[in-house]
Amino acid sequence: MATPTYKELIDELLPLYEAQHDRFMRFYNAVWLMLYNLPEGATLDITERCNEADRNLFFKVASLIMMSDMPGREYYFVDDAQTI
Repeated sequence: MATPTYKELIDELLPLYEAQHDRFMRFYNAVWLMLYNLPEGATLDITERCNEADRNLFFKVASLIMMSDMPGREYYFVDDAQTI
């Protein structure tokens, strides 16, 4: 899975944020917390955290977080469609 650009992520996520701000922010904050608490070298199996319908959104939000909210956390690596 190729990581989208920051602009592509904003273009896709902004309408969701605008349409359902509170719901989007709860999801965003939950993903942020999972990534923040992920120790270096550990993996996060997405299949254990969210249902199949939400996985694409999870990766978009996680990608945005890794690009913008967590400088210095370069050890994140997305190796397939289910693991960070």
